Amino acid sequence: SLEGRVVFLGETLNVYRILKGSDVYVHSVLSEGFGLSVVEAMAAGLPVVVSDIESLREVVGDSGLYFKRRDPRSLARALKRLLSDERTRMEYSKRSHSRAEMFDISKTLEGYMKIYKEVIR
Repeated sequence: SLEGRVVFLGETLNVYRILKGSDVYVHSVLSEGFGLSVVEAMAAGLPVVVSDIESLREVVGDSGLYFKRRDPRSLARALKRLLSDERTRMEYSKRSHSRAEMFDISKTLEGYMKIYKEVIR
């Protein structure tokens, strides 16, 4: 039973506090443009379990676990892998936090500034 183990919060304003108090982040979608919420979860140091779609593969890389869309058993296997082994969960937590750094806004700004300087020359 999920009762007492899973909380469905609905709309909330303090997402970072909630992420920091979580064990794992699940992003179950059929399609996704970028996955900003996944990056936010990774930046908070959460191991992530995401739908196996190309856009999320580009964001998550090898720092998270994937499950087949519309396949609850595949999702359950990924969650069981993380939740039953603390060492695995901690490893994916480190990986996701490190991977999120590549999406830091200051790195994006640096990239744009480099392009602008090249164009100006």
